Amino acid sequence: RNADVWVINGSKTYISNGNNAQYVIVNAYTDKAAGPRGGISAFLMPADTPGFAVTGTIELMGTATPGVYELTFDECRFQGAGLGARASMSSGRGSQASRKAGYRSICQ
Repeated sequence: RNADVWVINGSKTYISNGNNAQYVIVNAYTDKAAGPRGGISAFLMPADTPGFAVTGTIELMGTATPGVYELTFDECRFQGAGLGARASMSSGRGSQASRKAGYRSICQ
């Protein structure tokens, strides 16, 4: 975090249809001291955010998938409005929490 702006760096791999996304749900540490139990938040980030890129196509053998991709985040900055909800990854429901956070942000 930099003042009122969140800064996301890193990558996501094996993302189906990643090249077609208009928005990306990103789980990132917002409180490293809390660890995975409450320290991870879900962000809904527009795919046109500067620093976001689809950097690779991952070939899969023997499947007829629409494609899986690698997504890269390089100093992606956005206001706190993109912050959806904190997700507890220890409960096994982190992906559900992040989806709900994304849906909530879209519907507001």
